This record gives sequence, structure tokens and C-alpha cells, in this order.
Amino acid sequence: MKLKVAIFLSTIMALSTSSWAANTFTKALIITIDQKTLSDGMNKAWDHARLDYIFAKAKTKYDGVYPVTGELVRNDEYMELIWHAALHKHDVVDYVSFVHEEDQWIKPEWKVAKNSNKLRMVYSEACHGGNGLKHFIQEYGAFVSAGHTDESPHLSASPFFSFVFLMSWLDGESFYQSLRNAEATGSNALNDPRYFGIARVFGKYTDVSQAIDGSRIKYAYRGDVSVLDFNINSPREEIWTDGLEYVEATITNDGTIAPGKVRLEILQEVFSKIAPQLGLMGIKF
Repeated sequence: MKLKVAIFLSTIMALSTSSWAANTFTKALIITIDQKTLSDGMNKAWDHARLDYIFAKAKTKYDGVYPVTGELVRNDEYMELIWHAALHKHDVVDYVSFVHEEDQWIKPEWKVAKNSNKLRMVYSEACHGGNGLKHFIQEYGAFVSAGHTDESPHLSASPFFSFVFLMSWLDGESFYQSLRNAEATGSNALNDPRYFGIARVFGKYTDVSQAIDGSRIKYAYRGDVSVLDFNINSPREEIWTDGLEYVEATITNDGTIAPGKVRLEILQEVFSKIAPQLGLMGIKF
């Protein structure tokens, strides 16, 4: 136990800034990556490449960054410490999980308060992660949550979407605009033979439409649609609403919404870092 606490404290000190005491409004990011995602060479290379970008940028945007990787995602004692620290030290907490479906939930063993009014934004990369939207909003009071469709039989090619969402969010885009950027960029990337060649290895898709169909971004919120314009710098007092209707919707490219920004440069940069691994798969990038 002492060793775990020591590791925990050293991690938090390393990834948190000194602005806690200086700001009246502080925010934290909890980000998880499960062992299954890190288990094979290609996924491991991809996740370490994007984590380099995420942590570097997140530390400039959040007052506390709490990363949890590998088997620690399923260590209830450790996850309880992470959530306790984030909720007690900060005014709002955002939760992003790069995990598989079984690891996207907040577990009762973590003793996360259900009425803290601090859980602001949740995003899950898990396949069929859309089935967890109510879990985060109705059980834990999240303001908004997003995941990938649970209405398709196909696996999600979510890494082509989720990374763009998070980087757009860290760049100061609104929650809704970040989702649209992710949908536009992910869909465009999968129509590129290079990217689809990568996705096909892991999703066993027979065509691009299957990959996109399984990756549609589903989101939920409480209140009027205008609240989706909040961004990383919005304090909870400006966005929190109580007792309003729960709404679910899906981002689509069917012409009913304005198109998002295509941010392929984000994917191009991170994939260029793992070009040697892609070469082993016969994919030139």
C-alpha cells in the first residue's frame, strides 16, 4: 500500500502544475488507457505516440493531469485514490478513457461521489461506448458525455476519432465543435487507403462503411442544446443545469449539421512517429 501511494503521489506531483493555489477555478483531467490497448506492438506504439502529445498539451491546459495506464485501470484501490485526489483538489473534472468496453465505467469500488457536481465532461473511446452515456450523466452527474455508437454490430475505429476530439478540446474548441471535428476527420481518414489499411488490421472490416458505421459519435447532455458550446475554460457555474431533460444524439455527416473541421494534420503527425511499425505491417505512411 505504501508503495502504491508513493507512486501515486509522485505521478500527481509530476503531472500537476503549480496553479492550484493561484486560481479560483481549477480543473483536472483523468485519462485512462487499459492493458488490452497496450498489449500488442502496434497499439502500444500508437498509444505512446499520442500520449506524448496529449500529456504535453494537457499539462498546459489543466491544473492537474491524472494518467492511469495498463493494469492500474483495474486496480480499484489506485483508481479510488485518483478520483479522490481529482475531485477534492479541483472544481471540475474531465474524464477521457482510451479503453475497451468493459473498462469504460466508473465502478462503485472507486467511491466516486454521485452528487459532487464536479464531473464536467466524459469521453470514452470504447467500442459501443454510447451505451455508457446515461451511466455517467444520470448516475454520476456528468454535464455531458460522449462515446461511439452502440447501434452498430461493427467494431469502432475510434482511435481515428477520439484523438482528434481530445486535441480539439485541448485547443479550446467547444465540446460540440470538438465532436464534429472528430467525426469529420475520422471519416475522411478512413476513406484514405493508408488509414483504412491500419484500421482494417484491427477491426477486420471488409469496407470503409463498416469502420465508419461502427465509429459514429454519440453524445448526451442535460438541458438546452446551446449548452454544448462550453469549452475547456468554462467554469461549472456557467454550464450546470439541474432537473432538465436528458438528451441523446449522434454526430452524422448527412447534411443536417454544419461540417466539422478536418484536422488530418493531427493524425498525420502522430502516425508519422510510428512509421517503422507501420512498415512492418506493409503500410507506407
